[in-house]
Amino acid sequence: MNKNLFYPVEKVLASDIAPGLGFNSNITHAVVVNTPNGKQVVNFCSEDYRLVPNAEILPPLIGELGDSWKIEVLSRTFAESMFYIDVIFKNKKFKISGKDDIFPKLTIYNSYNGKMRYQFIMGFYRLICSNGLTIPIVDSLTKIKAMHTPKIEKLVDPDTIKIMVNEFNQNAIELMEPYLILQDQKVGNMPLRIESVIDDTAFPGRQLENVIDRATEEIQSGLAPTDWVTYNAFNYQLNHNEEIGMPEHKKNKLDQEVLDYLLRY
Repeated sequence: MNKNLFYPVEKVLASDIAPGLGFNSNITHAVVVNTPNGKQVVNFCSEDYRLVPNAEILPPLIGELGDSWKIEVLSRTFAESMFYIDVIFKNKKFKISGKDDIFPKLTIYNSYNGKMRYQFIMGFYRLICSNGLTIPIVDSLTKIKAMHTPKIEKLVDPDTIKIMVNEFNQNAIELMEPYLILQDQKVGNMPLRIESVIDDTAFPGRQLENVIDRATEEIQSGLAPTDWVTYNAFNYQLNHNEEIGMPEHKKNKLDQEVLDYLLRY
């Protein structure tokens, strides 16, 4: 995992940072991250805000998951205050179309700036192009989230997460059904299909050619022209195209919108 996941962080009185100033009741405290380039204020919050440092939750959780499964851990950090950690379960592999290796994946979201809920969500990871696939939420155990308030205590318990992971892995083949449906949906005109998705979702229209090019590349690699390819052409842009600068949780929401559209139409 990246070292910047574990920079020291603390919640301090805002008045200690700016003596002599008054502060509204919902911004009485500040969240300060101690980076190699100095301390950074990343958030102002209320006294009730429950700061959840990565150093508090990640080592014990990753350690316990590693004791039960063969895992690979990937992480992404933005502005020293938004964190996305993928735990990929490598000992449970599925295939789609005979070419794609798909693994169950736990994504941990955390933030120090208050812009994203602390949460865990299960999904799938596509090895062929390092894509992170999402799935429709089928029950409460596939997604657990909470605001940063004292009630969050029970959600930092590794046993809670292990229960969710175990249930997801036991039912992974059933949860892959949306992808299998996409694989069965043949596409006669891929550019037209991609245009229809862009027209009816919030996916940025300027990425049309990039999505078409990716779909063409996958078909040329030997994959049949199906909505599985359509979906992954969009998903690839969200995971690898730096022109799409939105935060990861917004990318995931847009990815879900594309998937829902392809399953409906």
